[in-house]
Amino acid sequence: MKFLQMGEPQMKKRGITIIICLALAASFCTGALASGNMQAISAYLNSGIRILYNGQAQTMKDAKGNTVYPISYNGTTYVPIRAVSDILNLPVVWDGTNNAVILGTNPEGTNFIENMTPYGGSESIFYKASDGNTISLAGNTYSGYILMWKYDSDVYYNLNGKYTTLTFQLYSKHDAQIVFKGDNDALLATFNTVGGALPVTCTVNLTDVQRLDMKCVDGTGLYLVNATIK
Repeated sequence: MKFLQMGEPQMKKRGITIIICLALAASFCTGALASGNMQAISAYLNSGIRILYNGQAQTMKDAKGNTVYPISYNGTTYVPIRAVSDILNLPVVWDGTNNAVILGTNPEGTNFIENMTPYGGSESIFYKASDGNTISLAGNTYSGYILMWKYDSDVYYNLNGKYTTLTFQLYSKHDAQIVFKGDNDALLATFNTVGGALPVTCTVNLTDVQRLDMKCVDGTGLYLVNATIK
């Protein structure tokens, strides 16, 4: 997990003064362990340190919603970058290809399947390219995919209003329909597929969407591939 170093200098983000000095330490994901840039240290989780933002105490969470704490090391305090990005309402993703943390908007978009973790749903299966998962659909091979394998399969994501578009390719073994809904069950988009046809490219407008709901409302064996969120 990447950490931010807490220091005394002040900077302004979106017109709000915060006390944070960015410094990356440790690993954002296990894939970085093989890079040879890691150095073992002895540090302490420090649950006694409070994090305040605009005067309000914050509880830091990881991507799965678990509470995380600052780390004290050699007189410096480090906090998880993902937790801080959530507090500041900034997107943050791990770019494994370039061994980099991307904080804020990525103009090229982010691999949705690889980097976005759903917080709920049923009858849906997730296969990440980083785990070596590939699939052949209509004669083409894809790395990483979401399989909504039966009628009423659904999955929910917490987007926190950080994104504007989701673009992906859709394929199904049988005629199928997928529906995307946002906050308060607002309909965002509906897409239909013809069983066995070539994957079709779809785009969903996510501007200001806090919660995204994807649901297969008709058909079975629905695949989402090449998904990018911006």
